[in-house]
Amino acid sequence: MAEEVEQEVVGDDAFELTSAFSFSLNQRILPNGATSARVEPDAKETLVAVSASNKVILRNNESSLHIPDKIKCITTVPFGEGYDYIVVGTESQVLVYDFHKNSTVFRRDVPDGVQCFVGKMGEIDRVILCGGNCAIWGFDENGKDVFWTVTGDAVTTMCFSDFDADGEMELIIGSPDSELRVFKNDLMRAEILETDAVVVLQGIDNRFGYALANGTVGVYHQDQRLWRIKSKSIITAILSYPNSEMITCVWNSGKVRLHWATQGFVLNALAIFWARLTLSDVSVLAYTLNRFKDRSPLRPPKPSICWELAKL
Repeated sequence: MAEEVEQEVVGDDAFELTSAFSFSLNQRILPNGATSARVEPDAKETLVAVSASNKVILRNNESSLHIPDKIKCITTVPFGEGYDYIVVGTESQVLVYDFHKNSTVFRRDVPDGVQCFVGKMGEIDRVILCGGNCAIWGFDENGKDVFWTVTGDAVTTMCFSDFDADGEMELIIGSPDSELRVFKNDLMRAEILETDAVVVLQGIDNRFGYALANGTVGVYHQDQRLWRIKSKSIITAILSYPNSEMITCVWNSGKVRLHWATQGFVLNALAIFWARLTLSDVSVLAYTLNRFKDRSPLRPPKPSICWELAKL
């Protein structure tokens, strides 16, 4: 396996990541504890983050939500009329909250804690999936059980991908036992053995990206690995950006790299110095991808990319 530092940078003069904006929050933010949501009807999206004191806070908004249990994950779901609900997973339950109405939509106990993910899977439309210890629960917008299945190990990460190219999304889960498992509705369709615990998954059309605890990152098409590289740092996020032909990888060292999704060639790299991360509890940064030379027939990229880098 090639080391990430040895991989050739291809097309460095064709793409450039330039700063769009950055700001700091006054509270320490949990790793992977930030998302964006439209919390008011027809309003712009805003940053929603989880503080180290188990509070859900909004940027430029005095509203906050205190959760007594330790929060493990946060996501959003478009169940409101023109706005999003906030979905919070803790060590013992899943909570869906409406900031617009300042009310809890529903709360469900989930044994052994949850990792939440929202989307459409197979014949089930708009489901909140909660991965726990050896099981996955699914709830609709009213908190009703609509899905349940058993997994072979704890669930650390999940994504949706059209694995078998039938037009319906399959659920792909990663586990500490190095297994990637693919579910078609409630039946396991495939198992893929990797070399370490799976920590990040990201669907990319009928492909999916993955990252391991040993620093490996790569892309699969069905059960065939298209490429992989290994770094001394750990991947914290894989983004399908700026389109399905590319992925953006973010490492905990502050490095950001754009890769071809099918071959893994590096399009550009950006180093965000670690000193930047230690100046404040959390820095939120956005970068714009500028294209200089038309070397391939790419679709126009999205205007910006945004992620949060939490102080570890």
